[in-house]
Amino acid sequence: MRSARVPVLMYHYLSVPPPDADKYRLDLSVTPANFDAQMEYLAVEGYTPITVALLAEHLLYGAPLPPKPIVLTFDDGYIDNYQYAFPILKKYKFVATFNVITDFIDGKRPGYMNWNQLEEMAIEGMEIGSHTLSHPDLYRKPRAVQVKELAESKATIEARIGTPVTTFCFPAGKYDATTLSVLRDVGYTAALTEIQGTRQSTENLLELRRIRVRGSYSVADYGYWIKYFLSNGK
Repeated sequence: MRSARVPVLMYHYLSVPPPDADKYRLDLSVTPANFDAQMEYLAVEGYTPITVALLAEHLLYGAPLPPKPIVLTFDDGYIDNYQYAFPILKKYKFVATFNVITDFIDGKRPGYMNWNQLEEMAIEGMEIGSHTLSHPDLYRKPRAVQVKELAESKATIEARIGTPVTTFCFPAGKYDATTLSVLRDVGYTAALTEIQGTRQSTENLLELRRIRVRGSYSVADYGYWIKYFLSNGK
Protein backbone atom coordinates (compact mmCIF):
# COMPACT_ATOMS: atom_id res chain seq x y z
CA MET A 1 0.00 0.00 0.00
CA ARG A 2 1.36 3.39 -0.99
CA SER A 3 0.19 6.98 -0.88
CA ALA A 4 1.44 10.18 -2.45
CA ARG A 5 0.61 13.86 -2.45
CA VAL A 6 0.06 14.52 -6.14
CA PRO A 7 -2.21 17.28 -7.47
CA VAL A 8 -4.39 16.08 -10.36
CA LEU A 9 -5.81 19.12 -12.14
CA MET A 10 -9.14 18.96 -13.97
CA TYR A 11 -9.65 20.92 -17.19
CA HIS A 12 -12.47 20.89 -19.76
CA TYR A 13 -12.61 23.58 -22.47
CA LEU A 14 -9.36 25.30 -23.48
CA SER A 15 -10.73 28.28 -25.36
CA VAL A 16 -12.27 31.73 -25.10
CA PRO A 17 -15.94 31.08 -24.25
CA PRO A 18 -18.54 32.23 -26.81
CA PRO A 19 -20.45 35.48 -26.18
CA ASP A 20 -23.61 33.57 -25.20
CA ALA A 21 -21.82 31.25 -22.75
CA ASP A 22 -23.76 30.39 -19.61
CA LYS A 23 -22.20 30.27 -16.15
CA TYR A 24 -21.30 26.59 -16.54
CA ARG A 25 -19.40 27.10 -19.79
CA LEU A 26 -17.65 30.12 -18.32
CA ASP A 27 -16.59 28.12 -15.28
CA LEU A 28 -15.28 25.25 -17.43
CA SER A 29 -13.39 27.40 -19.95
CA VAL A 30 -9.73 28.30 -19.49
CA THR A 31 -8.41 30.63 -22.19
CA PRO A 32 -5.27 29.62 -24.10
CA ALA A 33 -3.45 32.68 -22.71
CA ASN A 34 -4.31 31.73 -19.14
CA PHE A 35 -3.37 28.10 -19.75
CA ASP A 36 0.02 29.16 -21.14
CA ALA A 37 0.56 31.30 -18.04
CA GLN A 38 -0.42 28.38 -15.81
CA MET A 39 2.05 26.07 -17.56
CA GLU A 40 4.75 28.71 -17.19
CA TYR A 41 3.93 28.86 -13.48
CA LEU A 42 4.34 25.08 -13.15
CA ALA A 43 7.65 25.19 -15.00
CA VAL A 44 9.01 28.04 -12.87
CA GLU A 45 7.86 26.37 -9.64
CA GLY A 46 9.59 23.12 -10.62
CA TYR A 47 6.53 20.91 -11.11
CA THR A 48 6.85 17.95 -13.47
CA PRO A 49 3.61 16.84 -15.18
CA ILE A 50 3.08 13.07 -15.41
CA THR A 51 0.25 10.94 -16.76
CA VAL A 52 -2.40 9.24 -14.66
CA ALA A 53 -0.91 5.92 -15.82
CA LEU A 54 2.46 6.78 -14.28
CA LEU A 55 0.81 7.83 -11.02
CA ALA A 56 -0.98 4.46 -10.98
CA GLU A 57 2.30 2.62 -11.62
CA HIS A 58 3.84 4.41 -8.66
CA LEU A 59 0.97 3.56 -6.33
CA LEU A 60 0.78 -0.06 -7.52
CA TYR A 61 4.42 -0.97 -8.08
CA GLY A 62 6.58 1.79 -6.66
CA ALA A 63 7.60 3.27 -10.02
CA PRO A 64 9.67 6.40 -9.27
CA LEU A 65 8.06 9.81 -9.52
CA PRO A 66 9.89 12.99 -10.52
CA PRO A 67 10.30 15.88 -8.09
CA LYS A 68 7.03 17.78 -7.52
CA PRO A 69 4.83 15.58 -9.74
CA ILE A 70 1.52 16.97 -10.98
CA VAL A 71 -1.09 15.53 -13.35
CA LEU A 72 -2.99 17.54 -15.98
CA THR A 73 -6.30 15.97 -17.06
CA PHE A 74 -8.83 17.06 -19.68
CA ASP A 75 -12.41 15.76 -19.74
CA ASP A 76 -14.66 15.17 -22.77
CA GLY A 77 -12.28 15.48 -25.74
CA TYR A 78 -13.09 18.95 -27.05
CA ILE A 79 -11.40 20.06 -30.28
CA ASP A 80 -9.86 23.05 -28.51
CA ASN A 81 -7.78 20.61 -26.46
CA TYR A 82 -5.99 19.70 -29.69
CA GLN A 83 -5.95 23.23 -31.12
CA TYR A 84 -4.65 25.03 -28.03
CA ALA A 85 -3.71 22.78 -25.10
CA PHE A 86 -1.64 20.35 -27.16
CA PRO A 87 0.72 22.97 -28.69
CA ILE A 88 1.20 24.68 -25.32
CA LEU A 89 1.97 21.39 -23.62
CA LYS A 90 4.55 20.61 -26.30
CA LYS A 91 6.05 24.09 -25.84
CA TYR A 92 6.81 23.25 -22.20
CA LYS A 93 7.60 19.57 -22.90
CA PHE A 94 4.69 18.58 -20.64
CA VAL A 95 2.40 15.56 -20.85
CA ALA A 96 -1.28 15.26 -19.93
CA THR A 97 -4.14 12.76 -19.83
CA PHE A 98 -7.14 13.31 -22.15
CA ASN A 99 -10.35 11.41 -21.35
CA VAL A 100 -12.59 11.06 -24.38
CA ILE A 101 -16.18 10.06 -25.20
CA THR A 102 -15.81 7.53 -28.00
CA ASP A 103 -19.30 7.72 -29.54
CA PHE A 104 -18.84 11.47 -29.98
CA ILE A 105 -15.61 10.85 -31.87
CA ASP A 106 -17.02 8.01 -33.97
CA GLY A 107 -20.05 10.16 -34.77
CA LYS A 108 -17.83 13.11 -35.75
CA ARG A 109 -19.76 15.38 -33.41
CA PRO A 110 -18.88 19.04 -34.03
CA GLY A 111 -16.59 20.51 -31.41
CA TYR A 112 -14.80 17.27 -30.55
CA MET A 113 -11.43 15.81 -31.57
CA ASN A 114 -11.09 13.09 -34.18
CA TRP A 115 -9.09 9.88 -34.10
CA ASN A 116 -6.22 11.23 -36.20
CA GLN A 117 -5.73 14.07 -33.76
CA LEU A 118 -5.85 11.75 -30.77
CA GLU A 119 -3.35 9.38 -32.39
CA GLU A 120 -0.98 12.30 -33.02
CA MET A 121 -1.27 13.33 -29.38
CA ALA A 122 -0.61 9.78 -28.19
CA ILE A 123 2.51 9.60 -30.36
CA GLU A 124 3.73 12.78 -28.64
CA GLY A 125 3.37 11.15 -25.21
CA MET A 126 -0.13 12.21 -24.19
CA GLU A 127 -2.26 9.58 -22.45
CA ILE A 128 -5.71 8.90 -23.91
CA GLY A 129 -8.20 7.60 -21.35
CA SER A 130 -11.88 6.69 -21.46
CA HIS A 131 -14.82 8.90 -20.52
CA THR A 132 -17.36 6.20 -21.62
CA LEU A 133 -19.14 5.67 -24.92
CA SER A 134 -21.87 8.28 -24.52
CA HIS A 135 -21.27 10.21 -21.24
CA PRO A 136 -24.20 8.85 -19.17
CA ASP A 137 -24.73 9.25 -15.45
CA LEU A 138 -23.51 5.81 -14.32
CA TYR A 139 -25.01 5.96 -10.84
CA ARG A 140 -27.46 3.07 -10.37
CA LYS A 141 -27.34 2.09 -14.02
CA PRO A 142 -27.74 -1.69 -14.64
CA ARG A 143 -24.48 -3.60 -14.66
CA ALA A 144 -24.90 -4.52 -18.33
CA VAL A 145 -25.14 -0.85 -19.28
CA GLN A 146 -22.05 -0.01 -17.27
CA VAL A 147 -20.08 -2.90 -18.77
CA LYS A 148 -20.97 -1.71 -22.26
CA GLU A 149 -20.02 1.91 -21.56
CA LEU A 150 -16.71 1.06 -19.87
CA ALA A 151 -15.52 -1.98 -21.82
CA GLU A 152 -16.48 -0.88 -25.32
CA SER A 153 -15.04 2.62 -24.95
CA LYS A 154 -11.76 1.11 -23.72
CA ALA A 155 -11.62 -1.36 -26.61
CA THR A 156 -12.43 1.35 -29.16
CA ILE A 157 -9.62 3.64 -28.02
CA GLU A 158 -7.14 0.78 -27.92
CA ALA A 159 -8.08 -0.28 -31.44
CA ARG A 160 -7.84 3.24 -32.87
CA ILE A 161 -4.82 4.56 -30.95
CA GLY A 162 -2.88 1.33 -30.50
CA THR A 163 -1.95 1.93 -26.86
CA PRO A 164 -3.37 0.32 -23.70
CA VAL A 165 -6.16 2.23 -21.96
CA THR A 166 -5.88 1.96 -18.19
CA THR A 167 -7.39 5.30 -17.09
CA PHE A 168 -11.08 6.15 -16.76
CA CYS A 169 -12.97 9.32 -15.86
CA PHE A 170 -16.48 9.25 -14.34
CA PRO A 171 -18.97 11.37 -16.31
CA ALA A 172 -20.04 14.27 -14.08
CA GLY A 173 -18.26 12.45 -11.26
CA LYS A 174 -21.19 10.04 -10.82
CA TYR A 175 -20.66 6.35 -10.01
CA ASP A 176 -21.54 3.58 -7.58
CA ALA A 177 -20.17 0.27 -6.26
CA THR A 178 -21.17 -1.46 -9.49
CA THR A 179 -19.08 1.02 -11.49
CA LEU A 180 -16.02 0.29 -9.36
CA SER A 181 -16.55 -3.45 -9.76
CA VAL A 182 -16.89 -3.15 -13.54
CA LEU A 183 -13.76 -0.99 -13.76
CA ARG A 184 -11.75 -3.76 -12.12
CA ASP A 185 -13.34 -6.49 -14.22
CA VAL A 186 -12.68 -4.86 -17.59
CA GLY A 187 -9.08 -3.89 -16.85
CA TYR A 188 -8.81 -0.28 -15.72
CA THR A 189 -6.21 0.50 -13.05
CA ALA A 190 -7.11 4.13 -12.24
CA ALA A 191 -10.18 6.36 -12.33
CA LEU A 192 -10.70 10.09 -11.84
CA THR A 193 -13.36 11.59 -9.59
CA GLU A 194 -14.44 15.17 -8.88
CA ILE A 195 -13.55 14.78 -5.19
CA GLN A 196 -11.26 17.65 -4.25
CA GLY A 197 -7.84 16.85 -2.81
CA THR A 198 -4.32 15.66 -3.52
CA ARG A 199 -3.88 12.59 -1.32
CA GLN A 200 -3.74 9.63 -3.71
CA SER A 201 -3.38 6.05 -2.49
CA THR A 202 -3.24 2.46 -3.69
CA GLU A 203 -6.54 1.67 -2.01
CA ASN A 204 -8.25 4.59 -3.77
CA LEU A 205 -6.77 4.16 -7.24
CA LEU A 206 -10.26 3.97 -8.72
CA GLU A 207 -11.26 7.15 -6.87
CA LEU A 208 -8.38 9.54 -7.50
CA ARG A 209 -8.91 13.08 -6.24
CA ARG A 210 -8.63 16.17 -8.41
CA ILE A 211 -8.52 19.95 -8.26
CA ARG A 212 -10.96 21.78 -10.54
CA VAL A 213 -9.35 24.58 -12.54
CA ARG A 214 -11.95 27.32 -12.94
CA GLY A 215 -12.10 29.74 -15.83
CA SER A 216 -12.01 32.71 -13.47
CA TYR A 217 -8.67 31.78 -11.91
CA SER A 218 -5.74 34.14 -12.19
CA VAL A 219 -2.26 32.61 -12.04
CA ALA A 220 -2.13 33.65 -8.39
CA ASP A 221 -5.41 31.80 -7.72
CA TYR A 222 -4.09 28.78 -9.59
CA GLY A 223 -0.95 28.60 -7.48
CA TYR A 224 -2.87 29.25 -4.27
CA TRP A 225 -5.27 26.34 -4.75
CA ILE A 226 -2.55 23.87 -5.72
CA LYS A 227 -0.61 24.74 -2.57
CA TYR A 228 -3.77 24.80 -0.46
CA PHE A 229 -4.78 21.26 -1.38
CA LEU A 230 -1.21 20.00 -1.02
CA SER A 231 -1.12 21.25 2.57
CA ASN A 232 -4.64 20.74 3.92
CA GLY A 233 -4.56 16.98 4.55
CA LYS A 234 -7.15 15.90 1.96
